[in-house]
Amino acid sequence: MPTELFHCVAGSRLFGTATPTSDTDYKAVHVPSARSILLGTADAVINKSTGSDKTSNTKDDIDMISFPLHKYLHGVTKMEVNYLEMLFANNTLDDFLWNEIVKERFRLMTSNKKSFIGFAKQQAMRYAVRGDRLDALVNVVEVFKQASPHYKLSDQYEVVEHLRKMPNVTVTDVPDDNRDPASGRRDYTQLLTVFGRSIPLTMRPAEAMKVYQKPIDEAGKRTVSAANGGGPDWKGLYHSQRVVDEGIELFSTGELVFPCRQWTRYMLIRTGQADLEDVLCYFEDKLQELEELTPISDFRETADTEWVDEFVASVYEQKVVEAYETWRSGL
Repeated sequence: MPTELFHCVAGSRLFGTATPTSDTDYKAVHVPSARSILLGTADAVINKSTGSDKTSNTKDDIDMISFPLHKYLHGVTKMEVNYLEMLFANNTLDDFLWNEIVKERFRLMTSNKKSFIGFAKQQAMRYAVRGDRLDALVNVVEVFKQASPHYKLSDQYEVVEHLRKMPNVTVTDVPDDNRDPASGRRDYTQLLTVFGRSIPLTMRPAEAMKVYQKPIDEAGKRTVSAANGGGPDWKGLYHSQRVVDEGIELFSTGELVFPCRQWTRYMLIRTGQADLEDVLCYFEDKLQELEELTPISDFRETADTEWVDEFVASVYEQKVVEAYETWRSGL
């Protein structure tokens, strides 16, 4: 039988953002059974739910997902947000192995911020894009389609001037690091920015189009609905803000605190009581802060995978030995 090392409440009840209709989520980490370890089937995730795949969960439903130890630790080394949240959640079990993992967490965590930044951008674009933002992306792509495919955008004066005049679009001159040794003058690169997505105008239209077409393609039904209705999916935007704030907290302090420090703000966003423009401006400011943040020195550039392998091997070996001894005693 699997052995649980860790069990915590998860989701909105962990973050402090549960509503009267919220279901209850739990997450866990287990050592797989000796049989599954020996047969090579220990990758299985245990997933239990009282709800139905065909309907939304209610306040009476309970979801529980448990990850095998090796899969969980691998997720932490990849700095995946969901796994990191578990690392700092309250463990309802007093397990010395889990305490050792928490103690040695800086062997696992790295300075890689991509999962936080990528998740936040994806969530914001997919679930919380305002109608005018989606329109801006579509309009920029249309300009690229009309431009000459054979020349860089920066060499097409009329295209650049058109972009300058478009709402929610900026073209800025960014100084290059290199100076002309003869004149001492610094060259400049024109940078196009649309809601946090920037490209140099030295790109050709086809290359630039891919950058801004991608979020349009990723925009799912929720975004389309938001654009048509003139408003966002508040829940999606709240999750975006939460993940950005968690990234800033983690890389600044090496820890996460639950319930979330800003749970009251998240509740206002989630329930649609916040001003949309304020929410979006704050999100963009915090996202930029996260992108520019230098993680504290405790974070490694790469995870100590040798420690992970040794830890998992010793735990799994002990599981198999105990099962063998139990089997022997029954002979």
